Amino acid sequence: MGEIRNQLKSQNLGALLPISIESVGSQVFPDTSTIEDQLDFAQIIRAWSSVHNPTFGTPIGSTGATNSVSGSETLLSVSKSQVAKIETLEFVNAGGAAPILIGLTLGGIALPMDANGAVTVAVGPSESLSRQFDIYVDVNTPLAVTVASGTGSDLTSKVAYILTSQ
Repeated sequence: MGEIRNQLKSQNLGALLPISIESVGSQVFPDTSTIEDQLDFAQIIRAWSSVHNPTFGTPIGSTGATNSVSGSETLLSVSKSQVAKIETLEFVNAGGAAPILIGLTLGGIALPMDANGAVTVAVGPSESLSRQFDIYVDVNTPLAVTVASGTGSDLTSKVAYILTSQ
């Protein structure tokens, strides 16, 4: 039995407190001589999580929602205790004259908008463009729309998202 397991052997997973896990785990150094303890610790955390929070990271029912903005704006921001998974995005150019070159940022970092990694794409006059992303938004990483060129007031951006458990 490893030293980590030995320190926690008298506690069942239902009664094990996060402070106990933190106390025991803080004694493990991340070097090669403690690999056995690191693996034991990771298994204990997974086992504890499966008892105390089996739905970690899964969508929360009835929390799906949409939001829309015009022009360059923050499209989605959440509160401190929330994490949102982006389902899909839609960009609509309601103007009839010129394309609008748009982009997205997550926490101020540009996201790739196409398969080639371009950080902007054009939405033609009277056209719409949809994109799906596998990204999460939290309080420190708001999702924002940028307009690189064109008439920003002609652009409406929409997002569909769902909150996840943490």
